[in-house]
This record gives sequence, C-alpha cells and structure tokens, in this order.
Amino acid sequence: MDEIFARAKSILVIWADDTDPENLPAFQEILQTKAKQAHIAFENVQMLLDSRRATSSFDVILLGLVSKRDTPTNVDLLNEFFRLLRPNGYFITHIEHAKQSQAIDHFKMCGFTSCNPLDSNSSFLIENKDDDVKKLGSLWLCQKPSFDIGYSVPLRNRADSKTGQVLPTVETKKTWTMDDDDLIDTDGLLDENDRKKPDVKNYDCGTSSTGVRKACKNCTCGLAQELEEEEHAAAKQSVKSSCGSCYLGDAFRCAGCPARGLPPFKPGERYGKRVMCYYTNWAGYRPAEGSFSVKDIDPNLCTHIIYSFARVQGNDLATTEGNDREMYKQIMELKKVNPDLKVMLAVGGWNHGAAPFTQMVSTEKSRAEFVENSFNFLKKYGFDGLDLDWEYPADRGSPPEDRQRFTQLAKQLSAKYKQEGLLVSAATPASPSRYDSSYEPEVCEHLDFINIMAYDYSGQWERQAGHNSPLTAQKQTVQHMLQKPACTPDKLNLGMGAYGRTHQLANPSSHEIGSPTVGSGAVAGPYTRESGFMSYYEVCDKLNQGWSQGWSDQHKVPYAYSGSQWVGYDNPESIAIKAEYVNEMDLGGAMFWAMDLDDFRGDKCNQGKFPLINTAKDVVNGKSPSTRPSTTRTTPTTTPIPTDRTDAATLYCQNSLEKQTYANVSANCESYYECLTTPSGKQITVSRTCPKPLIYSEDKKKCVKEKDLNDVSIKCSTKLGLSAPSSPAANCWDPSSFIPDSQCRFFTDCSTKRRYECPPDSSFERNLKRCVPKKHVQCWW
Repeated sequence: MDEIFARAKSILVIWADDTDPENLPAFQEILQTKAKQAHIAFENVQMLLDSRRATSSFDVILLGLVSKRDTPTNVDLLNEFFRLLRPNGYFITHIEHAKQSQAIDHFKMCGFTSCNPLDSNSSFLIENKDDDVKKLGSLWLCQKPSFDIGYSVPLRNRADSKTGQVLPTVETKKTWTMDDDDLIDTDGLLDENDRKKPDVKNYDCGTSSTGVRKACKNCTCGLAQELEEEEHAAAKQSVKSSCGSCYLGDAFRCAGCPARGLPPFKPGERYGKRVMCYYTNWAGYRPAEGSFSVKDIDPNLCTHIIYSFARVQGNDLATTEGNDREMYKQIMELKKVNPDLKVMLAVGGWNHGAAPFTQMVSTEKSRAEFVENSFNFLKKYGFDGLDLDWEYPADRGSPPEDRQRFTQLAKQLSAKYKQEGLLVSAATPASPSRYDSSYEPEVCEHLDFINIMAYDYSGQWERQAGHNSPLTAQKQTVQHMLQKPACTPDKLNLGMGAYGRTHQLANPSSHEIGSPTVGSGAVAGPYTRESGFMSYYEVCDKLNQGWSQGWSDQHKVPYAYSGSQWVGYDNPESIAIKAEYVNEMDLGGAMFWAMDLDDFRGDKCNQGKFPLINTAKDVVNGKSPSTRPSTTRTTPTTTPIPTDRTDAATLYCQNSLEKQTYANVSANCESYYECLTTPSGKQITVSRTCPKPLIYSEDKKKCVKEKDLNDVSIKCSTKLGLSAPSSPAANCWDPSSFIPDSQCRFFTDCSTKRRYECPPDSSFERNLKRCVPKKHVQCWW
C-alpha cells in the first residue's frame, strides 16, 4: 500500500456531504505523509460531477474514507471514477459486508479489475479501524486496467433493463466486422460462467448480444449514428463523438479514430496518440554534423511527418527549395517501411509573409481554386494532408477580414479533402490574445487537428531571461484553446521545442529564470547559426564543455548558463512532464519543432537517437521513457501544494497563513475557494458551492443574492483592478475575455471595453481573470 501512495502524483478524496470540512486538514496531514509528492483534491460527489475534468486525471481515488461510512454509489458514478483514473490507477473504498457482492459486480461492470479486500491489519492512512467499522465492512482496493479503451458489452433495451437479461439482437445491420486478430481478449475480467467464446468471425463490434466482453481496436467513432433508430434511441443520446474517447452509453468505448488522423490502436499500446514531427527542408544546408536529410529520419519514430515548407503562389502551392521534388520522393519511401506513417505538407511559415495568403483567400472563387489546385498537388506527390502555417491571419500585415476568410478556407478545404481521405490541420500561436485576434472560435470545427506552437514564449527580444517553453504557460495556452467550440482535447497536439532560446545576462551572478538581460548579443549555436537560438544537441555540447545546469520547479524546465550566456531549453525530463500533461488532459498528442533539432545522431547528449521525441512518444503511449533524465538540479525543490482542482486554484491560497475565501471568478462566483491551514502549517484549498441561485461575495464573505452584491465592477470581485485609461490596442474578439497588456499590469474587460490597472505589487492572471500577487504570475504575453 505504501508504494502506491509513494508513487502517486495526483489523488482525489471524495467526502460525504455530512462531513465537517474542518476535519479535512487532519485527514490531509495523514495522507500527505504517505503521498509526499502528490497533488490532493478534496471534493464531494456534486463537486466532482460539476468539475468536468479531463480523462485520466488521477492515480488514486479514495471514496468514503473521511466519513468512516459507506458513501452511496451507482454505476454512473463508478463510470466517472473509472474515467478519471489513469490506466493502472487505484480505487479504494469502504464497503459494507452485506453489500460486497453487489458492489464488486458493479466494479467489474464498469471495467475495474483486481478487486480485493485490504488486510484489516494493513498499515493504512485513516483512523477507521474501530470495532463498529470492522463489523460493518472493510476496505477494498480495485485497479483500472493498463489500457484505457473500455469494453464491448451487450446493449440492453428498455424491456429487459430491470431483469438484466440480455435479449437476442436482430442481425439486420452490420456496422463493423472483426476477425479474431481484431480482438483484445479481456477474459481475466469475467466471471467463470461468462467465458464462453462466441464465433467472432462475424462479431458485430459494440452491438453483439454475446456476454463476452471484448476490447475493440480500429473502431469507428459516431457508431450510434449507424444503429437502428428505435432499438438504440437511448444509446444515441449518450454518444460522445470525441475521437479517442468514443462512447455508446456504457457499452462501447474506443481509442483512436482514423477519420481524425489518430493512429490505429494496437494490442499492448495504451493510447492512440499522435506524435507530429516537422521536417525542415533547409536543415540539409547546415554544416558538418548539423546537416539533416531524409536519410536521417527513423520511419517508426513519428505517427505524422510534416514537410516544411511549401508556399502559396497565386491560387496554388509551390516549392520553396530547388530539391523539394526530389525530397518529396525520398520522404514517401519511408511509408514503405512504415505503412501507418502519415506525411503531410506544411504551407507558409514565419518568413512566408501575409500577401500571398491574403490574395488567395480574398474571394470565394480564389479559395475554391486553391482548394482544387492544392488537392491535385498533394495527390501528385503522395501527401496525406495539408498543414496551414499562416503566421497569422489578421496580423503582421494581414487585414482584419482575413480572420473570417481563414475560417472559410478551412471549411472549403475540409469539404474537399475529407471526401478523398486527406487531412487538414493548422499551426496556431501560443499566445491566447494572438490566437483570438487571428482565428474565429469555430475554426476548429473544420480542422482535423491543431498543432499548438507552445514555445517561443520568450527570447532575446525581451529584457529578462524567460524560458522558451515553460509548462505553466503551456497549460494556460491549452486551457484557453479548450474554451473554443469544437476544440475538443483530441484535436489538440501540444507543441514541444527540440531547441532552446538564449539570452545574454546583464549580471552573470544572477542566472535564475526572470533575471535581467541586455536584450541582444545572445550566443548562437555553431550548426544552426542563429543568434538567440540553440538546438538541443548544441545545448548538450555546451553542457559537455562545462556549462552549469539549473532547474525551475515552478515551470518544470531546465536551463544552463556560463558567464553571461544563458539558455532555457527542454530535456528528456521536462519533455516527459509535458507528455504526462498530454495524457492528463487527454489531448490528441505531441508535436515537435523540429526533427533536425533533436540529437538525431545520438552522439551529443548520450541519450540515444532522438531522445526528446522518443521520450514524448514513450510517455504518451503509456510506456516508461527509453531515455533517462540527465539534469543535475541546482535550484531548491519543493513539494507541490495540494489543491482542490487545478494549478490555477493554487494561486488563491499560496502563502496564505490565515483562513481566507476567494470567489471563483471563472465560475461566475457560483462557487468559492476557502484556504485552510493544517496543524503543521501546510495549506489546502477547499472548493465550496453556493446554493442556487446565490453567488459568493468577497466583501460580505458569504453567499448572497445577486441584487445584494456590491462588488460588481467586473464579475463579482473587488480585487480585480482599478479603473485606468482605455487603450485601443486590446483585440476584444470574444466579449467574455480579458486581455492583459504585455507586462500584465493593465488589462481590458472585453464585455465593457473598460481598461483596468492591477493594484501595486500585483499582476493580472489570465486564467483566474483577476489580479493576484505579482510573485504568483509569470507574464508571457
């Protein structure tokens, strides 16, 4: 048991409604001694259901342990626990002896396996062993399987739902036919009398009446639309069409949808995640060991390779390098080695310029011509899709009208490409304000996936040593994208940089992240030869030459320095953490800029070939990284502060030594956070919900009717900011958004177009939509 908690990084504790919240700190204290590195969330059942967390959020879920009694459950709630647990995660609960048989049946029905009672003498974490409790029941531990794809089980109609008897299914329509090789046997989860094998030669995935549960691979999302209207009307209503987590009621769950470019699921793999890799057609011009060509590519490394870049010429695609056509032929040869590999073509890039795009999207006719011509170009050379790298519509010389025209272009491309099995994607910026000013909210609807360029958050153009890709900023970017219609998690690929950004320090003795810099003169790599930039293998060269290393616990990234030269980069350890976040949020996958910047020869970093990409690939597919972290941490390491929900909520209660409450502005103040301090001085954040229709008033420190609320200048908090002169610079495309300036000192409320200034020693925190102490904000915008 101790090993389970020692390894856990995130734990959810469900407490009963009648539990006194004042008892939570003591329970938290006991639990923290067992799980020293874990984030711990405390919620009751209603809070859990309202939170709408991403799939695979927790390593351990505890139910009914705080209240020392059974907490009522049902199949829907158990399904939610199953969804929230990571593969191989543990569910621990107290079950009354009289209910154990029924409870274990429910656990199995919902997918749990290895359910066993805990030894009454087991060293556990609660003071729950008095005689009355032992007589009534015992603690049980169940585990979620290592694969997160669910099971194909019988569908029951209304007539037999009470008896649980499975009625024969009329074989009038087939949706998908499988052979034996297409099934992953999960008989270990079944009772003895359920193990009779059916003839699976014509097994109808998701709709069979057999009692044997089978896990499907290569299943089709949107299956319910193909089922009989009358028999499966109830199931139709519960379908979630998001690829990667497709449901047909409780009966059908699949991983990976070929229609959205997800790789086919294979036995033994945990996820069908994308690993997108950009290949740059100029990397072959680098000197000596820096030269990279198609022959250096491992065909099995990435699920998708994106050849960069083509250009827009008139209403057609055109090459940018003289050898592109020959390189097209060479890169297509990789598909003979790996038939599952997708090779796409990127058009645009930072240096492309806006004028060709603006001309091409200017009319319905010009867009239609580009759609047809680009389709022919891709088919001619064998590409599997087009990646739109326009940086950016309605920006950098592009007129405001191009924002809407880009949506129309994506819509027209999608309509043509999908008919022919081609993919269409877009590379988008990390900055939420830049994204909002360049793209309409509905553009995701027309794209198979989006490659978020979650890097270049800082560079030598600034006067401080900011990191290239801090996890804190990447999380803000992802949360912002998830607020957009149709930007479901499975459509988002989190960008990772196989390079670092360099700075010249103003004071060589001050080398932490955020230290002052001179804003120019940053060192260039000997192979990439760009001031302010180093590939990962060039960083390894510097480390081998004796540069010192540091680590930011706040941003989960490394940096290195020597004298006045400084670089913030990623290594296998930080990449693994980012990949874990991809799994935590159930994103579509990871994206890398670029293949040629990783240690592709494996001779600079001593971590094997492509150590960064391989690490991400391993982690998003549920494996231990094949490369080992090499960072020597020189900065202090602290235990994460447990919170109730997200990293953003942590900001409310950090360093709070007294009992405080804060309205949850992001939830329209219908809930609030309470900061509690344990006897040992540790802080936890407890979320509480106001009874409807009340909302929380920070001024009155209680839930009130909206008409009685005095602090209404913005949302429901007086602590957001002070009135300031308006500014025309804010791009308020979304009336519900708040746009900070580049220093996060001022911000604009887009619902009123009013501008505000944060109080002294505070800055605007975008996710919280309010001003908080400056030390808790890293302003990347």
